[in-house]
Amino acid sequence: MFLLFFKQVKNICGIYLLWIFLHFMAAQLYVKFCTHNSVSGFLLSPFLANSIHCNGLRWTINQGAMSINSMWIVLGTYVSSKLIEKK
Repeated sequence: MFLLFFKQVKNICGIYLLWIFLHFMAAQLYVKFCTHNSVSGFLLSPFLANSIHCNGLRWTINQGAMSINSMWIVLGTYVSSKLIEKK
């Protein structure tokens, strides 16, 4: 029973860490490939923003942020339920 619970927690933590990694990397790559820090980057940004790779990176950033937010909600709910059970 405890081993199964530990395995599930390990899988959940792995997914959470994967989303953190993907979110971080996508944000770094978006800055590098889609919003260059120059005048030419500024002029090209309307064209690059609609490209396939920038759309994919933006999707990953948004989904990563939502997943991280959801994990905080799950953790808060779990801790709250444990605190309520002890009373």
